[in-house]
Amino acid sequence: MEVDTATSAAQRPAKHSLLELEIYCYLLVLIFLIGQQKYDESKVYSSASIARLKNLNRRTLDVLATRLYFYYSLCYELEGSLAEIRSNLLALHWIATLRHDKLGYPLKFFRYLFYLGKIRTIQLEYTNSKECLLQAARKAPVAALGFRAVRIGDLELFRSVADNFSSTFNSDRTNNLIVRLRQNVIRTRLRNISISYSRFSLTDVAKKLRLDSVADAESIVAKAIRDGAIDATLDHSNGCMLSKETGDIYLTTQPQMAFNSRIAFCFNMQNEAVRALRFPPNSHKEKESAEKRRERQQQEQELAKHIAEEDDDEF
Repeated sequence: MEVDTATSAAQRPAKHSLLELEIYCYLLVLIFLIGQQKYDESKVYSSASIARLKNLNRRTLDVLATRLYFYYSLCYELEGSLAEIRSNLLALHWIATLRHDKLGYPLKFFRYLFYLGKIRTIQLEYTNSKECLLQAARKAPVAALGFRAVRIGDLELFRSVADNFSSTFNSDRTNNLIVRLRQNVIRTRLRNISISYSRFSLTDVAKKLRLDSVADAESIVAKAIRDGAIDATLDHSNGCMLSKETGDIYLTTQPQMAFNSRIAFCFNMQNEAVRALRFPPNSHKEKESAEKRRERQQQEQELAKHIAEEDDDEF
């Protein structure tokens, strides 16, 4: 009986904690510390979790790693020392790029574009700010409710999101950006209308855009036509918007632009593949045969013997 018990105990597999469970516990504790406003402790704990995460390379950890990166930067930002970990954040971004982290890399780049657009707005560089924010909107998650409202041009959905999260926007000091983003929603809706209909009354435009009067709809359509957002004309006498018919698309520059974007995509894919290449040390050197190794060792022995004889002659 004792032998059977010892054998069964020896065959019993040892329990190992899952790495995903360990990282998840790190994440929960870090969220708790930030919620309790214990920023000093959260800084120490987040640094330890990132150091642990750097030694792991598993695709199942990408989702949790993305959350950890966010709270890692958040606790330093709330404490006012975000500049201390700037080099670490750049290193984490580079690691995510090399490992083809489809969640971590786009999220970091999206946040970078958002903050850069915010900085450009403060510096009154509105053109650069617009480009950064538009790229951030394109790279944002498709499931994000606010960005989905901007993309489809749903003013009602955009207004509800803006009202529900107005306190968050005010605390982040992005309320002015959200107000300006409403114009992009209107232009997107007008563009969809002009593509779908060749003739559309201004009364229906006012209903679609939830505007108070037809005069407001007419002024918005005129401004969109002037800025080149839509290709249409205004018929003031009949109170309607006339969309211009699309001619031969191959006579325009759109095919060239599409071809250039595809070429740029291929080049970017090649660059990412080159950055992700890994070579073992001395892989470019040919393997040394046994005969060449013997010749090399013999030459080294003769050279050492010759040097020793010269030293003896000097003495």
